[in-house]
Amino acid sequence: MRVSFYPDRSKSPNTIRTIWANIYENKQSLLLNTHERVDTDYWDKKTHRANVRKAKNPRLKNELNQLNIFLNSFENKIHSIRLSMKSENPTIDFIEISNEIKRQFGKSSNTLYDFYDDFIKAKRTLIGKQTIYKYTRLK
Repeated sequence: MRVSFYPDRSKSPNTIRTIWANIYENKQSLLLNTHERVDTDYWDKKTHRANVRKAKNPRLKNELNQLNIFLNSFENKIHSIRLSMKSENPTIDFIEISNEIKRQFGKSSNTLYDFYDDFIKAKRTLIGKQTIYKYTRLK
């Protein structure tokens, strides 16, 4: 199984594009959106990573390094999913592995109420008990 990253290949004049992961094995492939963006001027087509050496600004270099770290961890997680599934069932096919990868990287099914509960938990130390009561009653 190979994993490669590519910026979106749209024809738009905007050079900041979304990065896609292309996972393929035995002529079958899966495309995943990483939800990360990169300026194509700083993208290295050979390594499929951001080219830190092209950046002159230290802040931009740090952001590109963080992006590369994210892409490496993204790729490692894909390989760990594949290895764990192969260890359980050596004859498993790519479709089942890709379904598990999609499930793991898919969007969470949190509802608005889940986000609201998280908001209340985050604000609990900053606001009074009466305000928390109002927030929970509003829900």
